[in-house]
Amino acid sequence: MLSKSTSSELQAHVTELKMERNRLRNDVSSMIKTAKKNFINVKTEENKNKPCELWKLLNNQLGCSKKLKTRFSNLNIKTDNRLITDKLDVAKYLNIFFTNIATTLVKKLPSHTGLFGVDHIMTYYKDLGVRKDDFSLARVTTAEVLIKLSALQPNKATGHDNIPSKFLRDTATAISPVIAHIINLSIKQGKVHKDFKIARVTPLHKKGSKLDPGNYRPVSILTSISKVMEKIVYEQVEKYLAEKKLIYEFQSGFRTSHSTDTCLLYLSDHIKQEVDEDKYCGMVMLDLQKAFDTVNHPILIDKLKAIGFDKLSVSWMQSYLEGREQMVEVNGTLSPPPSQ
Repeated sequence: MLSKSTSSELQAHVTELKMERNRLRNDVSSMIKTAKKNFINVKTEENKNKPCELWKLLNNQLGCSKKLKTRFSNLNIKTDNRLITDKLDVAKYLNIFFTNIATTLVKKLPSHTGLFGVDHIMTYYKDLGVRKDDFSLARVTTAEVLIKLSALQPNKATGHDNIPSKFLRDTATAISPVIAHIINLSIKQGKVHKDFKIARVTPLHKKGSKLDPGNYRPVSILTSISKVMEKIVYEQVEKYLAEKKLIYEFQSGFRTSHSTDTCLLYLSDHIKQEVDEDKYCGMVMLDLQKAFDTVNHPILIDKLKAIGFDKLSVSWMQSYLEGREQMVEVNGTLSPPPSQ
């Protein structure tokens, strides 16, 4: 039998060995992670002019050599007293349904009266100090793209190109010059490539019967690279609008450092102030169905011209809005675009 002192020494030695093991394990894990990152960067650089070899390498590293599978619950649709259960048929039906919602709603809207036409819009912004061609999309730097790529969330869903955000983030240093060139080419030509305008749509059940297509919200997923480009353009436009003071001062939506909280704080404070002054206070709340989908694009383009966008910037925005396509995914099956 071991003495107490010997037992204590043995126990201390075991503890010391465990600590050393954990340290070595962490060191090895860190070395493996660094080695993988360096390997991808080096091989990406070596094969940047060999597309086939490059994608073969990347697919192998990302585990995408096999067909990607996504988990979906069974989704059936009932229409005209007919139950649709085939995955492809459901995807096709929902795709047509989603793409026609906006068109159906627009047809119900009254025709444009022209009361606030282009001339009125031009005059309004001219009085605010806006001049022709005040704004033009600027070239993006590699450093800007690197920041955007590095900020991508690795767990976000991938678009139709199946390029994970994690890959773009991990290889940001190597690929940022290429992505910057693509974005600058888009800005220079005033065109957005069609691959950046294809959305993978996932139907998300909102309420009511799961058989009713009207009870599903289409969640669009674009490619991560297109999101990077959109973010860069958005920041340029937002900066211009802020400098020219063209945004309503109390607007909370789609503004940096603003949210529903800031909107509610202003609203509640305004109501309390009116009540304290013994005034009647009322409020009208509007919920516009498919507000973004029913925006009149020609009027929007005219407004961009009115707020000082130059010809090339307007052309880019018009290209961004036109020719969009989507594919609905149901139980891992993708529908073809409605045009096919």
